[in-house]
Amino acid sequence: MRIAQILHNKAHWIFEAEAIPDWPPDQDGNPIVLVDITDRPEVQEGWDYDGKEFSEPVPVEPGEAVELPEQPTHPGVVTLEAVEQLRTNVDTNTKTISAMLGVTNDAI
Repeated sequence: MRIAQILHNKAHWIFEAEAIPDWPPDQDGNPIVLVDITDRPEVQEGWDYDGKEFSEPVPVEPGEAVELPEQPTHPGVVTLEAVEQLRTNVDTNTKTISAMLGVTNDAI
């Protein structure tokens, strides 16, 4: 049996198995969507899936705007934006404390 895992309305992963696995939900409680594509040998990873049918993705021209699906957030995962904000806050706090103590940048 040929099976496609669907993620963000796309064939994310295609694999072979004896039967469709009975996997538990993901860490956010969403069910893992698996579709039997044994009779659809043309379906490839990255193809669009509308809930019933698969279709080849439309190629994106260079410079064309693309809407990306919203990425789920997971507890305990730190984004690059959060790290950059923390670094900015630390730099600001360091400068403020240094100024209050009369410490110059050379001493830090």
